[in-house]
Amino acid sequence: MDGVKFVPIHVEPDYFSVTVKIEGNEYTISNLSFSGYDVNECSGLVPKLGAGSVIRNVNFVDVDVTLHSKSCGVIAGIVAGQCEISNCSIGGQISYTLDDARYLGGVVGEVYNVPGIIFKDITVDLKYDVPSTVESMGGVVGYFNLPSSIELSNIVNRSKDTLIIKSSKDGVGGLFGCIHFPSELRIHD
Repeated sequence: MDGVKFVPIHVEPDYFSVTVKIEGNEYTISNLSFSGYDVNECSGLVPKLGAGSVIRNVNFVDVDVTLHSKSCGVIAGIVAGQCEISNCSIGGQISYTLDDARYLGGVVGEVYNVPGIIFKDITVDLKYDVPSTVESMGGVVGYFNLPSSIELSNIVNRSKDTLIIKSSKDGVGGLFGCIHFPSELRIHD
């Protein structure tokens, strides 16, 4: 996608979510470059994924993403409904530029009060540029907010950079930054 200016889905106001179905048929999207919206609460390829969303069988290689919102991830800023993200890989660079960023994730920034999330066969290999202070940062998901359930299978974070974060209110982790309140995790090998 060199030379193509990609514009992510824009949803106004922030509280609306979008149901998206992407069946990638094992294709690779190379050199995807985009910036999130400054005014949104959340940024990503789809700022807020709604119930019934499915993104699967697609590889993102050499992405260059700059996100300016409070909840950010390459695929979605917020997951606000039952969804599946499977058989996907994301590699490249992601920059978070908002000084008061809350929830930053390589794939999804925040999962909010949602039962039935499925993440399987996901590989993340990103280089991160992160503000020195965040509330929560994870290689896959930054923050699970309120009781959510998630099914995990074969999730790999191959990112090699050392993150230097001076302050984190809730946590920083290779897969998840924080799981807030009782959440149900079903982990399969």
